[in-house]
Amino acid sequence: AASRGVTVTRMPTGHSLTPLADVADGERRDGPPQLVIWRKHSVIPVPVLPRRRDEIGEPGDRYIIAAMMSVRDVGFYAPAYTIGSLAIVLPKVFGIVLLPLLSQRIDAGDVTGARRLIAGAIRVFLLASVPFVVGAWLLGEAVLRLYATDEIARKAWPVIPLVAFGMIFYGLVLINTNLLFIRLRTGVMFRINAGLAVLNILLNIVLLKLFADIAVAAIAMLLSYFISYVWLMRNLRDEELAVSIDFAWLARLIVAAAVMGATIFYVGNAIDLSGIAALGVGMITGIAIFAAMIHLLKLADTEMLLLRPGSHRG
Repeated sequence: AASRGVTVTRMPTGHSLTPLADVADGERRDGPPQLVIWRKHSVIPVPVLPRRRDEIGEPGDRYIIAAMMSVRDVGFYAPAYTIGSLAIVLPKVFGIVLLPLLSQRIDAGDVTGARRLIAGAIRVFLLASVPFVVGAWLLGEAVLRLYATDEIARKAWPVIPLVAFGMIFYGLVLINTNLLFIRLRTGVMFRINAGLAVLNILLNIVLLKLFADIAVAAIAMLLSYFISYVWLMRNLRDEELAVSIDFAWLARLIVAAAVMGATIFYVGNAIDLSGIAALGVGMITGIAIFAAMIHLLKLADTEMLLLRPGSHRG
């Protein structure tokens, strides 16, 4: 373990590590490029610091299922987990895009602009992930039946909405982790990621011992992601860039997703959604209704600006 801190090179203005170059041990240092030792926050206890839980412990639940149940059960769990985790693609993309944009805003002293970027990313992610959970609950079994087999669909479909729900908290963790990274609080990042991995493994062992059902592994994942999100936000409570969720806006989003879900349920009662064509009709109908609800409830009047080219400027 590297307990003596981390040695880094002075970075040019505009880079997310600029504060590390300018301030070392509380003293501002100007002049030519130099090496500094920065001890306060960036203590990295391992050579490589993963920024995501899936780099630390995602396979753990599958190993535990194989050990405590069977490899066959892993075969049921894996495809359902894959479908349920599709929504996490968006915050992973944001993790690449947001960091340089946030660095530019912070270097320019535009805290309001940086907060607007974080808030927009969170809302765009929720606009995608909340209806995805509803769709996963209503259509997950039919999708899994096309993707895998009837047996896997019958036994594993509850994993899909549980994983999708857990990915909401995981996505929020990924987006907000950018704030720790830009502030060079890598020690906090590591503790949260490592704690999340350990917690997920322990919950899997305990719950699978009690219930022996692959859906329990998804519940353990959901609980561990929720706890890690709460833990992260507690660490960010004094951070000026941190953005709290607007619960009035979230309530309108849930209403929109519920209307979409009711429509899909009605379509599913009218036609058999087991075929590819019928399933496509159900999905397209649900998406169309949700898009209409977004417009009706004014859920994305400003959030969609984040997706427009050049919206991060000015």
